[in-house]
Amino acid sequence: MAYTQLTRAQVRTLAYERLDNNTRFYRTDEVNRLINEALRTFNALTGYWKVRVGPIATVADQVFYSLPGAMTNPMVAQWNGKSLNFASLFSMDYSRRTWQSETTTSGGEVPDEPKIWIPVGLTQFAIWPADAVANNSLLFDGVATTPVMSDDGDFIDIGSDELQSILDYVQHIAAFKEGGQEHENTGLLFKNFLRAAADRNGMLLAHSRFREWMGLDKREQQVP
Repeated sequence: MAYTQLTRAQVRTLAYERLDNNTRFYRTDEVNRLINEALRTFNALTGYWKVRVGPIATVADQVFYSLPGAMTNPMVAQWNGKSLNFASLFSMDYSRRTWQSETTTSGGEVPDEPKIWIPVGLTQFAIWPADAVANNSLLFDGVATTPVMSDDGDFIDIGSDELQSILDYVQHIAAFKEGGQEHENTGLLFKNFLRAAADRNGMLLAHSRFREWMGLDKREQQVP
């Protein structure tokens, strides 16, 4: 798959080609917003843009930490190069009520180094047990903040297939302004966009509502 670097001006030109170059009906700022909306939606569905953040130095006995703004969804965590297991905040509170007070020097069944990381919303995380020593290293891999383009010279790195999906989304949402048959005719483009997202994110294909909306189960039932 070919990847290329495109500026906002270049992406907008491609979008206008989809819109019959109708710059009167579709204002420049309007198309710019649609492009960024498409990028955000695609990234939210697929985690297309990845980033590694860290090292984040541990603080003695500190349980909760803030994530750098470059990341919106942490996926994998490491402590001093060792992978940490994942747990939800609910599961920790339910299964181990004293976890927030436990450190690597608590002893007993509490391990002597962090073993679990716990996401707390989108901007924080916790570790268990807390590091009693400090100045150890936490490293995260996850979904990067969507590269929003604010100026015509701003650019994105994107694959050719993904670019077409972005343009499909822009064309479909832009057609809502015309309404009626014009918008209805772009419904397939929106499905193409969602299908491309599902190809990158198997969790979408496993979701019953998504499969129902896309008509996937119905088609499978029709195949002998």
